[in-house]
Amino acid sequence: MRDFEGHENDFLINTPAEILALQLDLLLLENQLSYILLEGLYNLVTGSPSFIDLGFKFFRVQMFSQRAPKQKEFKHFTDLQRATLVENFPAEEYTKNYTVDISELHCATKLQESGVKFRCASGEGRLLVIRFEQGELRIPQLSVFHETDTMLQNIMALEQCRYPRYSLVVCAYVRLLDSLIEDKRDAQLLVD
Repeated sequence: MRDFEGHENDFLINTPAEILALQLDLLLLENQLSYILLEGLYNLVTGSPSFIDLGFKFFRVQMFSQRAPKQKEFKHFTDLQRATLVENFPAEEYTKNYTVDISELHCATKLQESGVKFRCASGEGRLLVIRFEQGELRIPQLSVFHETDTMLQNIMALEQCRYPRYSLVVCAYVRLLDSLIEDKRDAQLLVD
């Protein structure tokens, strides 16, 4: 993985579709190896650059942030991916205010018809922070690619297996988006 950008003869590394497939495969929860084990093996061979920096560089397209997370302990690469997503999420505020039942939330077009305005919120690395203030639902922009659904489902599976109920922030985020988007009109409203 260290010199993955410099191997001209490596078919997997030099074919964009193949490297994307490899990255996605290595991020699937069912394909995870212990991060401590991989880091230990890497440090036996080299150690520079740090394994976290190398892993983040290799998976940068699949990460939800441009910077490696401050957290330095992960169970595996899926956990690293989740850490980039939740790093700037105000967990204390979430656990304090986690009383909203979104199961009865109306879709985006119905909310707009009732007077709710939608606005794209800004803030690098704060994808999960959605606010409703003064009649406006402020949602950060999510760039959606072919593999986004798989990545989010994978992180949701990790959260449901490993994290306590009050820490299921990605699950709650996806449930909220699922409630808001009932059909293509809702999706178009949120895109606009």
